[in-house]
Amino acid sequence: MGFNEFKELFGVLNVWKQNFMMFDQDRSGTVEPHEMSQAVLSMGYRISAQTLNGILKRYSKNGRIFFDDYVACCVKLRALTGMVDLFQKIICIITYFNEMKMHAIKLPKMQKKR
Repeated sequence: MGFNEFKELFGVLNVWKQNFMMFDQDRSGTVEPHEMSQAVLSMGYRISAQTLNGILKRYSKNGRIFFDDYVACCVKLRALTGMVDLFQKIICIITYFNEMKMHAIKLPKMQKKR
C-alpha cells in the first residue's frame, strides 16, 4: 500500500471516528441504538428498521456499540454497497494494526468467494 492509498484509508477511518464521536451524545465511548440509527443515516445509508435491528444484534454488546465494532459495521456497509477496493484496503490496514498489536479492531467474519 502506497502513501496516497494509506492517506485515503486514514481519511476514511478519521471520518468514521468523527461520525462516531458526533453521535456518542452522552460521551460514554459507545453508540446506543438510537444514536446508531442517526449515524447510519448521516453516512447516507437508508436502511429498514429490520436491517438496523440486525446491525444492532450483530455489533452491539449489552445494547451499546463500541468504536471497534462501529468500524467493523462501517466496513461491512461499505462492502455491501459496492466499495470493494476500499474495503480490501481497510482489511489490510486493520490486519496490519492487529498484527502489530497497535490497536485491536474486530473484523466481521466473512466467507471468501469461491
